[in-house]
Amino acid sequence: MGYYEHSLMEVAEDLHERYAQLLTSVLAYMEMDESKQEEAERVVRYVISDMRNRSTEIFPHVSYHKETYLHVAAFLQVLEKKHGVLVSYKGEKLLPLSEMKSFRQLQRVVTKMFDYNVQAIDVMVLEGEWSVRFSLEEEFVPCLLNGTDIKASVDVQAKEVMWHWGREETRDDPNHHCR
Repeated sequence: MGYYEHSLMEVAEDLHERYAQLLTSVLAYMEMDESKQEEAERVVRYVISDMRNRSTEIFPHVSYHKETYLHVAAFLQVLEKKHGVLVSYKGEKLLPLSEMKSFRQLQRVVTKMFDYNVQAIDVMVLEGEWSVRFSLEEEFVPCLLNGTDIKASVDVQAKEVMWHWGREETRDDPNHHCR
């Protein structure tokens, strides 16, 4: 299953299993006596917060002066909170949508790295060049991204991995694999 199909499956599951179930419980609280109103409000606030975080994780964006931008820093903050991993970011907070392919690569790389007990993530985006450094608890498997279309230079030193790519290395060819 590809990255996007997997992401869509997760979103569908979240909508059904998490949000629909929670909102159904809110309806039940609201139909009960007034003593349950406080609990219903707590659940609604949780659902709103969780939906916002999930949305930011999938497509972090912000509109500013009739333009839409990628909000990479917000995406990384959500991951830090969700996984309890220290994440640092250097670069512009808001990037143009023209950087979407590179951002999707960042999502893929980071998602895969959580399979390796990441201890820390450092992300830097400067002038179209993307770099991601991971500190790991275990040895890295070099062919981690086989089956993806990510093309990047990878520097592996024991339990630290550095990915680097630029706009020209962002590919649409699904048959391209890392080596």
